[in-house]
Amino acid sequence: MELKRQKNQKVKSKHRFYKILLLCISIMLVFIFAGMVYFWGYLSSYEESRLDNLIQSMQNNIDYSFWERSAINALSARYTEFESGDAPLIPHLHRIRDVQYSFRQKIDEDSSEAPVYIIRAGAKDIGVVRFIALKDIGHGFYNWEVESIEFLDSFIEGLYRSVSITVSQNAEVFINGVYVSQDYRVNCDFEHGATYLINNLYGEIEVSVIEFDGQASTPVFDENNEYFFSIIIPFTRHFNIIAPRGISLSVDGEHISTEYIKDNQIGLPIFARMFRPGEAPMVLQRYEFEKGGFYVEPVVTATDTMGVQLDSYISGNGDLVFIEASSVEYEDLHGGLVRDFVQAYFNYAANVGDDLRANFAAIGDFMVRDSILYSRMSNSYLRFIDTGSSTFTVNSLGFESFIPYDGLYFTCEVFYDLTLHTTEQAEERAGSLVILFTQHDGRWLVLDMLRNQT
Repeated sequence: MELKRQKNQKVKSKHRFYKILLLCISIMLVFIFAGMVYFWGYLSSYEESRLDNLIQSMQNNIDYSFWERSAINALSARYTEFESGDAPLIPHLHRIRDVQYSFRQKIDEDSSEAPVYIIRAGAKDIGVVRFIALKDIGHGFYNWEVESIEFLDSFIEGLYRSVSITVSQNAEVFINGVYVSQDYRVNCDFEHGATYLINNLYGEIEVSVIEFDGQASTPVFDENNEYFFSIIIPFTRHFNIIAPRGISLSVDGEHISTEYIKDNQIGLPIFARMFRPGEAPMVLQRYEFEKGGFYVEPVVTATDTMGVQLDSYISGNGDLVFIEASSVEYEDLHGGLVRDFVQAYFNYAANVGDDLRANFAAIGDFMVRDSILYSRMSNSYLRFIDTGSSTFTVNSLGFESFIPYDGLYFTCEVFYDLTLHTTEQAEERAGSLVILFTQHDGRWLVLDMLRNQT
């Protein structure tokens, strides 16, 4: 019995040992499997995170459209205002199309956190690609993606060109229809010329030039990115100008100082016919000067104290003569006086009411008694007494151009249309009167009158 009991104990002990051994082996296998799984995941993450794989993929699967679009986006940012769109860059894209790409680390900038590689297209370095960690894929490893592509200046400078344009000093320059501002002007080697230098032009361009007179100019030559247009030499003008006193005179908008007044004692040409020699009032002054720098005929303007621009004409001896503008103020103040005088004048000339003495007395109240006009009217009065006055009917009257001079004189032009009656027929007559009024003893009186009849 004792022997059997001992034998049973040995069997139980052996079974317990195998159970323990089996348990240990199972646990060991679990740890080995877990370790293998972890190690496999580690290797997978490591392999996936290797930048060399991404680089190799980029080399083996070249997407030329990606590189072309990257180049266009980068280079178009350097455009001047004279170019836009893809067109200027398309002729240059052959440099990055259908060539072998390769990459190498840029040692001076590369780091494990921000890898940097130089891009080589064919035999030329064209840019730099920067990578950035995209996401954590476990085990401390990351996926990578392209953060940016920067093209090297050495590559870009081989694409764009600089253009030099030389024109007349005051000409306007356009590239592809866009105005070239003064910011592009550089030193010019030609007197009276202007040179513009424009960099960063990639495509073909159209240069147009408008001269100071508004005419288009054509280039004398166009080669090696240099455009040269005819240079217009400015000219000088001598000015002889007669204008009323107190006006503001300018040439092409530049005010002319009173220091250029050479004579301020000039009378109106019309006054020479109205006054005795030496008695005509001096209401004009002469400017005489030279100015240069003109590319087209200069514009001379004169304005009165109210800012009204004066009319002008060229006199027989070539002087530019300005005449006072018609004054609305004078027309409002003295229009009634002028109408009353003209009515009295035609009443006298037609002897209305058949009372020559009364008609002459009425017109005489409007005139300066010691004037040439009063003397002429007195003579006509004596002649009318002997011969009788004309018979006519005034059909219409028009009053224009109330022009003041020095505040002491003003003229008015009166247009008339009348019918002259004779024993045989009625004849239509038209004409005008230029009437000169002056301040005399505190009143505005007629000093003289000129008649133009058709």
